[in-house]
Amino acid sequence: MADRIIDPSTFSIPALALELEGHSTRFALASNVYGSSMEFLVRVLTPPMPMGRFEQEAIYRFMLTGRIATQTTDSAPTSDIPFSFQGRIIGEPGRPSPHSFLPDPCSVDSAQNKLKAAQLITLHTNFRSPAGYTGPVPRMGDIVKISLEPGSQGPFSLQKAFFKTLERKKDVTQDAQDSQESCNSLQGLSWGEAGPGAGNAARSHYTAALDAFYTRLRASDSFSTFKDNFLKGLAANAQHESGLVANANGDGRPRVAGTPAIQVGAKDFCSFGYWQLNVCTSTGAGRSFAQFFSVRNGTMAEKAHLKSLITNEANQFRFMGHHMRTLFPTSQTGQSGNKTANQWAQEIAIRFERCSWCKRAPATGLKTVGSTTRREDHETISRGLTADDLEASLSPDS
Repeated sequence: MADRIIDPSTFSIPALALELEGHSTRFALASNVYGSSMEFLVRVLTPPMPMGRFEQEAIYRFMLTGRIATQTTDSAPTSDIPFSFQGRIIGEPGRPSPHSFLPDPCSVDSAQNKLKAAQLITLHTNFRSPAGYTGPVPRMGDIVKISLEPGSQGPFSLQKAFFKTLERKKDVTQDAQDSQESCNSLQGLSWGEAGPGAGNAARSHYTAALDAFYTRLRASDSFSTFKDNFLKGLAANAQHESGLVANANGDGRPRVAGTPAIQVGAKDFCSFGYWQLNVCTSTGAGRSFAQFFSVRNGTMAEKAHLKSLITNEANQFRFMGHHMRTLFPTSQTGQSGNKTANQWAQEIAIRFERCSWCKRAPATGLKTVGSTTRREDHETISRGLTADDLEASLSPDS
């Protein structure tokens, strides 16, 4: 066959005859389980990234927000800008995935070891939108149909390919399971330690678990009078503060007697729960929590009791429902104002969480895309993007 690269001149001595014989045997026994079909289903592993020499503005927007420029239609976000993404080909019964030799990665945002996940993702095929494509833009976790090109030394090439259509949106339940199982399995690979954090890039921290967390907020009597968009923004902030861990503790420090910090193990901690309520500073929400439940924070026994209360989901919901009504009067369903989930997420980050890099809103206001690259803004924008992704996941079209 013309595409089998074998140079006869390399078999110039008798000892190499056995190698040639073995090669001919493997060739005779080889079978092509894929037949003539080059179409496969692919799970999208990375956000689509704009391409094109004249799309500098779109690429800048992507680097700032993690989103390509889109125009909204009645069905789904679309784009006339060429884009590409990494994807994993899905196997079928009797038709194994050409990517089966690679461990299955998951979203870098939810992986415990981000470097390993990123390394695995880059080993997968890069898929590009075909010329003139104006259909729906896939998101991470979506399933698309693709067509591979014939390969020079195999039935097809796994370097680059074009995707054809968006087949279905991601399965939120399966996505949560994949995040739990596949991400944990990456820890067994000896590819080095986890890489550094994301730096100052604004990006969404959305994970499938956020859908279930928002659903619990919405169903709670403590939040029955709140607007949906406000609760989406509140949920997005919980994702960024604690990773949705009810008993999370933060702001650790060495043990020092006589401080308001609460001992956990060999260290003291100041912040607890979904929204990292701070018990150390006089203006911290943890202090307000203690007052709300009439609990002191002086003796070891009092601190232990406060810790048991502040790490309980139901108690956190009760306090936050009360506290948010006071801090954000227009968050209630009967009040004026029509802020988006993105805007609420950013306002909560600035006025309530007061987190690092939540010092101020983007120069253009509380928008998804800021016109500034100031380091103070990137976490503010990120929380808005997380709320956007939560809203998109909860929408009927998702």
